[in-house]
Amino acid sequence: MIDLDRIRKQFHEYVSNYDINNSKIKLKYEHTLRVVENCKVLANELKLNEEDTKLACLIGYLHDIGRFEQAKVYGTFKDNKSIDHADYSIEQLFEKGEIRKYIDEIEYDEIIYVSVKYHNKIDIKDGIDERTKLFAELIKDADKIDIFRVAVINKSQDFYEVNKYDGNLTKSVEKTFYEHKLINITQVKTVTDKLALIIAFVYDINIKKSFEIIKKEKLIEKVVEIFLQDYNVQDDKKIQKMKREILNYMRIKKKNSVTFCYVILSCLKLKKSI
Repeated sequence: MIDLDRIRKQFHEYVSNYDINNSKIKLKYEHTLRVVENCKVLANELKLNEEDTKLACLIGYLHDIGRFEQAKVYGTFKDNKSIDHADYSIEQLFEKGEIRKYIDEIEYDEIIYVSVKYHNKIDIKDGIDERTKLFAELIKDADKIDIFRVAVINKSQDFYEVNKYDGNLTKSVEKTFYEHKLINITQVKTVTDKLALIIAFVYDINIKKSFEIIKKEKLIEKVVEIFLQDYNVQDDKKIQKMKREILNYMRIKKKNSVTFCYVILSCLKLKKSI
């Protein structure tokens, strides 16, 4: 049985080992709490049962657990300059045994492992069952919704962490963007590339409710607006074109996204248990 009170207490105890006054630590602490709330909202939308809603929240608490040690050891959240933070989270949880401090049962380990490991990857590994895939997609959505919000409320230069602030969109990133693919961080050379990387996260959204939240809060429009206020770039027309591309993509994908598929998954789970 998943005990959210125990999980919440253990998470706060884990974070207490780090300097909460450090801006990076504080950012990830607050981000994690918001992602947990996003997990709850999306789980309710998918009509998950109580235990699976708790499982979604547990994954929310754990998805960035490696970020705290990453900030302490490397002083950066740039995975390409330090270590893959999702893999680092897996190391903390499963190789060092932190997972058992949150939950005794091992039956959920595979779902937690896959969901945490692949939440920051361009693709989820092939061959996983539909139930595991659902949780992996849910945490991806919950995480990205908050990334959009952070891009709106945070000081841009702290968020974008790119040295060449006045750089324009590079051809490699532009090509990937219009292929409706996620942009690899190694492609990012300029601050406009980083903007493209962020709004392209929409290409990795899976759940209808996620699209609705992004649309209702006008997150893409706000991210672009604040970016243009904070940076002196020459690619204004290209940036506006990217924004229109994303908004149009959202209109199309929203019609075909995951809504109440968990009814089917519940039936499959029941059939398997008979």
